[in-house]
Amino acid sequence: MHPSNQGNRARVKSLFNAIKLAGHEVDFLNVNMEMGDTDMDRQFVGDSHYHSLEFNFNEAPLSILRRFVKKFTDRQFLFYVNNGLDDYCSTKTVNFVKDLDRVRDYDVLWVEYIFLSRILEYFGREKLKVLDTHDRFTDRYKLYIQDHKAYRWFSVSREDEKRALLRSDVIIAIQEEEGRIFEHLIEGQRRVSVIGHHVALRKLPLLNPKAMLFLASGNDLNIMTIQYFIKEIFPMVRREVSDAELIIAGSVCNHLQVEAAGIRKIGMVEVLETAYAMADIVINPISKGTGLKIKNVEALAFHRALVTSSNGAEGLDCAGNTHFIVADEPEECAKAIVGLMKDEVQIARIADSGYSYAQGFNEAAAREIDVVLSPEKTVR
Repeated sequence: MHPSNQGNRARVKSLFNAIKLAGHEVDFLNVNMEMGDTDMDRQFVGDSHYHSLEFNFNEAPLSILRRFVKKFTDRQFLFYVNNGLDDYCSTKTVNFVKDLDRVRDYDVLWVEYIFLSRILEYFGREKLKVLDTHDRFTDRYKLYIQDHKAYRWFSVSREDEKRALLRSDVIIAIQEEEGRIFEHLIEGQRRVSVIGHHVALRKLPLLNPKAMLFLASGNDLNIMTIQYFIKEIFPMVRREVSDAELIIAGSVCNHLQVEAAGIRKIGMVEVLETAYAMADIVINPISKGTGLKIKNVEALAFHRALVTSSNGAEGLDCAGNTHFIVADEPEECAKAIVGLMKDEVQIARIADSGYSYAQGFNEAAAREIDVVLSPEKTVR
């Protein structure tokens, strides 16, 4: 969960906090798949409720063989091997959870990501089994190879994603469209609940109207997005506003080699507020991807004027939208940014509206958590 400078970490942290605020006692198991601040995690959760386990791949022979093959197929674009559903979940991980349950006797098992859904198979009707999907993973690699980009993370067949969902009692989708896709996939056999990103609200003052921020992790989609913006959009903005500044934050900076007037890379930030305070405008002109773009919800919650794309706005309510600006074409995006930079009243109006929207987004997420974890669902 810490540092909370990537969308998935921020998502898990916010859900943990929201569940606790709803009055539930929560244990947290960190399966250490990536580097993070485990001391901060332990402090946040509480020592008696925090558990940690090193990540291990599935030790089954077929899973080992598939990982070997994928080392050679994932980096070219003519052939790709999907992961097996349980490739990322070892017997050791399953047994660790079973041992915890023998001591703690949990009412609810809440699992993050379908690749850990194997855990749910080992528990029966005496538990409420919740699967928070984060994203869709059916043939996810196709988002990348169509642009001749190597895909290095998790991707499964449609049948495997369905199998993962049916291991749970309640499926959590991060946005409405994905909820509908999951409902269609499982043919109504399980309940699908939509819980957006519950984000901490911090109404920062608007002090830097000529600065825009792109805050992102170093995944390939984020790299492609900011490279596109720098090449196609930023020059048009600078022609109209000569002192316009682009601030780039997060681990995406490690993958950019750019030295140009008006562009500043600040790298990783421990406290998100530090980055958001540097610019009144936040950009996210992403052209592809699934799930809810958590960085967009964060921008609204920090009282920033957001300019994003139609893809970036997926999962947000755009009906009668006054909360952010949607612009897909380069000229349209540049015009929107320039308009904001030249009109501080418009920045304030959009930032205020976006902040109110984020408040409502939080309230809806909290209500849905209450429904999912209501006593009649958890007492069996």
